[in-house]
Amino acid sequence: MSNPALWRITCLEDDYPGLWQLWFKKQCVTDGHSPYEGWEMVGGKKRDRDWIATRNALDEIQPGHLIVVALPDCRVGRIGKVVGKKVSDKEWKPLFPGDDDWKDGYMGRRILVRWELDRAPRQRGLGGTTPREPCHAWNSEARSQPPGRVVSERHR
Repeated sequence: MSNPALWRITCLEDDYPGLWQLWFKKQCVTDGHSPYEGWEMVGGKKRDRDWIATRNALDEIQPGHLIVVALPDCRVGRIGKVVGKKVSDKEWKPLFPGDDDWKDGYMGRRILVRWELDRAPRQRGLGGTTPREPCHAWNSEARSQPPGRVVSERHR
């Protein structure tokens, strides 16, 4: 039996305070590319490199895959097992309500997960930390990149 794919999803907690708590509570991770702004899963008017990579990842992530959440300050959230997806344009359901900038809300493409609860820290932060040195390069890259697949021999 092979190991499931492992994906790293960056939580933009600094930009959206409370996002990690919402993900944990709602049993999901989300993407904020709204189909109403042209970020469509098929076709669409927006085709920048980041969206194409994000769209491909959203398409490739499947039930049974694992997701590790990258948090600010070299922290990692829990690991979640993917149980479903609601990422199509018609399934847009934002975690954050609309405002003047984002009329249709934000963070509305959902990957449904079940968080690992038995083998995880019990403190309120709901996560752990990584060593500081290697973390800085990883975080600076992660903030500007779409969801990324963690590639290692162990998790292919």
